[in-house]
Amino acid sequence: MTKAYVAAAAAITFATLVGPTETAQAAEVRLDHKGIGLLGEAALASGKSWKDGAILMVHGTMQHGRMDTMAQQQKALLELGRSSLSITLSLGVSDRRGNADCEKPQIHRQQDAASEIAAWVGWLKAQGATDIVLLGFSRGGNQTLRYLLDKPDPAIRRLIFMAPLSWEEMSVAGYGEVPAGEMQKNLAEAGKLAAAGRGDNLMRGVRLLNCPSVTTSANAFLSYYRDDGRMNTLDRLGGFGLPTLVITGTLDTITPDLPNRLKGKIGPNVRVATVDGANHFFRDLLADEAAEAIDKFLGGG
Repeated sequence: MTKAYVAAAAAITFATLVGPTETAQAAEVRLDHKGIGLLGEAALASGKSWKDGAILMVHGTMQHGRMDTMAQQQKALLELGRSSLSITLSLGVSDRRGNADCEKPQIHRQQDAASEIAAWVGWLKAQGATDIVLLGFSRGGNQTLRYLLDKPDPAIRRLIFMAPLSWEEMSVAGYGEVPAGEMQKNLAEAGKLAAAGRGDNLMRGVRLLNCPSVTTSANAFLSYYRDDGRMNTLDRLGGFGLPTLVITGTLDTITPDLPNRLKGKIGPNVRVATVDGANHFFRDLLADEAAEAIDKFLGGG
């Protein structure tokens, strides 16, 4: 038993969902992690227990585990008999619900997600799960990747990336319609503070991800906009020896050239499923199509 698993298991504070059930169950789950409350939505399929498998879902940029994409995907998977846990990354806020609050200082970092994902893997293992699928949507794909690079667990059996952002998209998040000079100015200021040992200092009125003007720490800004060698998720595909599915949408304007970037990466461990008519968020009936692709990938149908 690893130290990471022990720490995660010890942090459980919510009444667990265990044992087979006659009907599907969904419930909010909470655990304590490094003094912060983490929330997740656990959806247990009818007649199943966590021992029958679990999909751990990580949401997109500054959003949450109940955003439309996650909620609709979780419902569609449940209807196919697939149990899942859709987590909300804390972004440094205890018991966070809803999208990140741009009125508050942002001091979270891209890499912080890894330890929270590890804590939730520990929660699932404490319920008896030994066959866990990691699903990362959009930026959540890179945060899932970071977990795999830092804290891999033998219980992780498969990987799913839904519309994963590449470094090209992440490096300009929030700056798409803004002159390049603004980003370079902010990067230079943040880099100067960090180099002087003042990375926790706050920068005000800065564009950060989904916030057009926010107070953020220099370290937080750098974590999202300076390449640390782990930003390009697509370059790592197939590198973990785990069966991997990448789901793309034909109308995705956020990652419009994803199919081209995947050329040459498809192989024994990497498959691609394309949902015709889907944009970046796979809503409504298109969520069902994505879920069917996932179910097929996992051996259903």
